[in-house]
Amino acid sequence: MSQQNLNKVFSQLGVLETVSAAKTLNVYDTGKIFSITQGDAAFAFTLPTATTAQEASDLVGWNATFILTTAS
Repeated sequence: MSQQNLNKVFSQLGVLETVSAAKTLNVYDTGKIFSITQGDAAFAFTLPTATTAQEASDLVGWNATFILTTAS
């Protein structure tokens, strides 16, 4: 089983990550819960994108939850 498929299986555990700056997400971030603490300015999340058929297959079912806990 590939690493991406293992992440999809274990994503049900709901790993929580606190974020306070711009972040680029990848296929391994699937299933995470991001707690966003916004400081003085807004910032961006870059979501994973596929450039090949294999990457597209790896991203099927990719998901994340974003919770804004502190807004500026």
